[in-house]
Amino acid sequence: MTVIATSNVTLTVVDASTSVPIGGASVYVNTLNVGMTASNGTLLVALPVSQSSTIEAKATMYQDYTSSMMGGATASLLVQMTLAPVEGSLTITLSIPTSGASYIVTGPDGFTDSGTVDTHGNYTSTELYAPGVYSVEWSAGGTPRTDPMTVEAGQSVYSFLPLPGVVDTGSGSAASSSAATAPSTANPAGLQLVSMAGSAASGMTSSISTVKKANQATNVTWPPYNYGKYFTPTQAFMYIGNVYIDELNSFQYTLQGNKVPVFGYSSYMMDAVGTGKSIVQGQLTINFISEGYLYTVLSEYASRSAAQPAADETAALNLTEQYTLLVSSGAGSNADGRAQMATVRQQLNQLLANNSNLPAVISSAQKSARVDKSAVNPVYNRVPFDIVFKFEGGGRTITRRVRNCVLTSNEQILGDNDSVVLEGYGFIARQITES
Repeated sequence: MTVIATSNVTLTVVDASTSVPIGGASVYVNTLNVGMTASNGTLLVALPVSQSSTIEAKATMYQDYTSSMMGGATASLLVQMTLAPVEGSLTITLSIPTSGASYIVTGPDGFTDSGTVDTHGNYTSTELYAPGVYSVEWSAGGTPRTDPMTVEAGQSVYSFLPLPGVVDTGSGSAASSSAATAPSTANPAGLQLVSMAGSAASGMTSSISTVKKANQATNVTWPPYNYGKYFTPTQAFMYIGNVYIDELNSFQYTLQGNKVPVFGYSSYMMDAVGTGKSIVQGQLTINFISEGYLYTVLSEYASRSAAQPAADETAALNLTEQYTLLVSSGAGSNADGRAQMATVRQQLNQLLANNSNLPAVISSAQKSARVDKSAVNPVYNRVPFDIVFKFEGGGRTITRRVRNCVLTSNEQILGDNDSVVLEGYGFIARQITES
């Protein structure tokens, strides 16, 4: 048996830009994984004496490091390995107008990051982000929400819309990856000026390859073959929440964003453009089958979105409903019915004695049960809802979501003798996303 003499080598892996130790870096000796560096960036390895060995170090968001070295007779050596960050990598700040919201980011090559925003809705990560597409899961005590985030070189601030049902912190919200808040008299710096002096200054280009890269960043799905390349109305499906709208007849919307021209002193042509407000406006029509069709859908959406009542509130409402049914069925006219009514009334009284808020809960539920015929029109529904459109065909599915919709108008549409009677609804919404 041949015994190979080895010497111990302490490797230290550090950031080439900051000299900060890199923990969790994988180290390979002659392509064999020998371990990961500790939090201080060090790892002890054994190298054959008088033989050349290839050493590699790899870490997420860093370029791979490769070097060759000869094992010496010295009992212990100290070797420093410097890893350069991936080109364009940077630390970023996530901003959301929801105080105390926590997030978990997942990205390429198993990248993860997490944190909690401050009272102003901001958090500056200590992790390095390479350019690419990431997924951000937000949580603030309610239902989590996942947003896409495309990190670009040189852009360090990424803003997100507030979480639904959570009070805005006043830090400002934006659907795009921009740190600027909406312009106002109190915030004149909110005007985002875009130079018109040429593509080098504005960052705009007409290159087809650049457009394709941008499309890939926004998850545009190209059809795998020419058959079914174009969509038809029969391939469009509309949902409110997770309820399929089977009586949809037509749908259209317009995203309008205000752009404010800015002129310099004595300028004949505009020199820059300021970003104003944006809004989504649209209209949908459905086949008229009942005045309660869309009202029922939106009421169901609102009930699913609302917080679930406490156990004692649910029990009290169930007992109240049982008692009402017994009374309406004439149970008081016989001994067995009166006994059932007494049992239900006793159980209800016990709940009322233990919770002083239950009478108000029962009263509110009874008022809600008495539907006002003048308010059945869904325009009176004030709960914002999402409209989800799915286009299926050509081996792909494309989803668009119109977020935070509110109905603003209703009309009845009568055509000629052979056409279906329609109901039209106008709406406004906050934004449009691709998922």
